[in-house]
Amino acid sequence: LRSTSAWKLGAQFATPQPDDRFVLPAGALFFWRHPDDRHLLRAEVAGVYNNIFWSVKPEGWGDFEVGLTFNSFTIPSTWNEIYDGVKLDSENMYWGNVRPGITVGYRKALDNSQQDNMWQLSYILEPGYFYSDRDSVTAENMVLPKNTFELRNRLLFRYDDMRRNILSLPHSGFALGADVVYGFRANWADWGTPENTFRKQDGQHYVNFGAYAVAA
Repeated sequence: LRSTSAWKLGAQFATPQPDDRFVLPAGALFFWRHPDDRHLLRAEVAGVYNNIFWSVKPEGWGDFEVGLTFNSFTIPSTWNEIYDGVKLDSENMYWGNVRPGITVGYRKALDNSQQDNMWQLSYILEPGYFYSDRDSVTAENMVLPKNTFELRNRLLFRYDDMRRNILSLPHSGFALGADVVYGFRANWADWGTPENTFRKQDGQHYVNFGAYAVAA
């Protein structure tokens, strides 16, 4: 199918739980639009969490593409560090980010496969905004991370040879991917508590790497 819309709703249970979040609900709308080999929209939308990728291959560019992205994490709940299974309420805080982006990359369909089977290599420039706020139980001596503009450079790789049903659930095949991120926060300083301080030099410039593989 070249057009799919679906919703998913679930919950995560943790027992014995490391904090007071015994049940964590999760739900999102999923949209897939691939009307032809030139255009692609892949979106997971939950309001407080969104992950959207849209691209087009301009005429004469072959399999090279340009596009837009949007990522956000604005969960209206406090978060904190957990040490040895114990949650420290004194370090509760709200935090989140909003990151639009522009992308350029290479995307090619796999031979003799379904229309959603492809491999992709993309560079994404993500200017964004990070914020934090205090909770009613946050310790008075807890210094919050600064609200700040941040700029991320992200290299994204995806290889997808998974066969799925109309709800995007995997039936057979495999998929893998990786993300490498280099980021810079414009307004940053030491933060945390006197007992647990995060230094400016460890967070103003940062590098993240993540990878995954799945088979069915």
